Amino acid sequence: MAHSRAVAPGILCGAVLLTAISTVWVDRPLARFVAHWLPPGRTVPESLPDLLVPFVAVISGLMLGLWIWTWSRGQGTSRLGRLAPLLTVGLPLAFALKSLSKWFYGRTETRMFLSTHHACDFCHWFHGVGPYSGFPSGHMLVLATLLVLLCRVYPGLRHYATVFLVALGLALMATSYHFLGDVLGGWFFGYVLALVILKTDAGLRSAAARRKPA
Repeated sequence: MAHSRAVAPGILCGAVLLTAISTVWVDRPLARFVAHWLPPGRTVPESLPDLLVPFVAVISGLMLGLWIWTWSRGQGTSRLGRLAPLLTVGLPLAFALKSLSKWFYGRTETRMFLSTHHACDFCHWFHGVGPYSGFPSGHMLVLATLLVLLCRVYPGLRHYATVFLVALGLALMATSYHFLGDVLGGWFFGYVLALVILKTDAGLRSAAARRKPA
């Protein structure tokens, strides 16, 4: 636990630095390079439906049912009993943070940049809607939150989660849905949110344990 507390600030600082470097120097030339070899219209069409909302709704609903079930059976300290409230609360919070962040930053989406060469990435502060909702990647933010919480309860899944998030980031860039900086930013926000949720959960469980009669 002490080791993870020492490592977390370094990870977060590194993520912030890499995101800043990427948005300033890497994102636009990398997006052009990817689009040259993988034209956006040929990889994934613009009309592809966004399934993030139903995904969050379904998983949160299932976790809420599991939370009630484990609590009613007195299994709140089991792995499932610990995971269920984390995801029930964490996924809606992640989606809300995604929506708020996109509105706040107002970054040009990658496909709009490629079609118009509009290079003013962060010129629509507090107006991040439509084509100006590129940063951060919502899919990366939500799934990073989910997997960090999952891996805290099931540490053996960490390597699989890492591979999945890397593959997701590559897919988002290969389809020209996001810049590299969007992907890194989404992971950063998701990781921070998961840490806050875990710390809050630990505090609540500790307080509940102290209130129990000996």
